[in-house]
Amino acid sequence: MSMSSLMPSRFLSLVAHFVILVTAMSDKKANVLASLPWDFTEEEWNGKMRELSAGLIVSLVFICVELVTFLFGVTMFLPMQSVISIFCHGGGAITMGIFLVDVWDTYWFWWSFGVFSAVPFACELASVTSVLCLFKGT
Repeated sequence: MSMSSLMPSRFLSLVAHFVILVTAMSDKKANVLASLPWDFTEEEWNGKMRELSAGLIVSLVFICVELVTFLFGVTMFLPMQSVISIFCHGGGAITMGIFLVDVWDTYWFWWSFGVFSAVPFACELASVTSVLCLFKGT
């Protein structure tokens, strides 16, 4: 796989994951409802709503940081980072789509977050640190 095919794939998978997370932000009531018992209190409702909102916001921030470092060219030409990002964010977009359509419990969001948002973000930070520490000005 050449770099010319990795760059658009990485961009599209990042944008797809971003769009589905924004969609999840606007329609999280059903998933919160699926996470609560039949006789839930308003306090439980607010707690689950805050929990899911916080997770979605952190995921969006992680993806925005990745998009910025990618678009500014810091990690654009790193093939291994591109492959990790493509697989993780592609899987994240698919998983979050199913999360919304099948109305999963919010418990499963955290698994998706850990695998499909936190892992590529950690790899991105490691790559950015590596690039900036090894950069030698002319």
